[in-house]
Amino acid sequence: MNNIFKGIIISAMALLSLTFISCGDDNEDDIVVKQPQILENLPNAENVKATTAYIPINTSDLQGTVEICWASEEKNIAMISGDDNSRYSEFNHYSTTMLKPGSTGYQISGLEPDKTFYYTIVYHPANSKEPVYSKQYKSFTTKAASIEFIEPATVSMGNWDRQVLRMKVSGVDECDMPGHIHATLYSVRKDSESVSIYTSTNYIGEGIWQNDTFLDKDEYYMAVISTGSGQIFAKTPVVKLVDGKIVEVEEDHRFDEILNK
Repeated sequence: MNNIFKGIIISAMALLSLTFISCGDDNEDDIVVKQPQILENLPNAENVKATTAYIPINTSDLQGTVEICWASEEKNIAMISGDDNSRYSEFNHYSTTMLKPGSTGYQISGLEPDKTFYYTIVYHPANSKEPVYSKQYKSFTTKAASIEFIEPATVSMGNWDRQVLRMKVSGVDECDMPGHIHATLYSVRKDSESVSIYTSTNYIGEGIWQNDTFLDKDEYYMAVISTGSGQIFAKTPVVKLVDGKIVEVEEDHRFDEILNK
């Protein structure tokens, strides 16, 4: 009887041991993280504007985080996507952001108009300290931006009113004005070679910039849009004020010194 009982116990323990082994194997399978398909098939940029672009990446089903890297120089991104990533953390000539869990993509802002940018992704698995680099990189080209004079506005100066110039910038996302993209107004008098710059140009929303300087019928005006670094991306025709109306005049080469900076 004792031998039979011992045999039953030994058999039960053997079965239980097999069960633990099986469960252990299942857990090991569960923690194996498959590399996301986006590593081999980068998404295309969407909704590309003059200073912004959207990279659609759904992170909801990923067991890890995704990092987007972009730059205006192809070589900088090609290096990250190459076989040798030893300089990845040391090379700073690109921008990067880590996507939040559950995000569906990221809108890159602060770009320059009419320029090609390159991007790739780096995957950080939840069960590994080593990042996984996509072997691909893609590009997009931002659209051109433009600026034009619109009808002057009338502002009250207490007991009297005066007209002020307004300019409208098109193609630039609202989030990049006025912090990244600026509108600047220049003027030159008919009898002068000296070009003046107006620093009191303010952004009032919906792409419209306003300068509250008193308008002079003896001055010619030109407005440009640029980044904080001063690089000019677009300009208006040269105009003057005639009977309260903006009138375009012939190109005035006295403004060339501004455009050739």
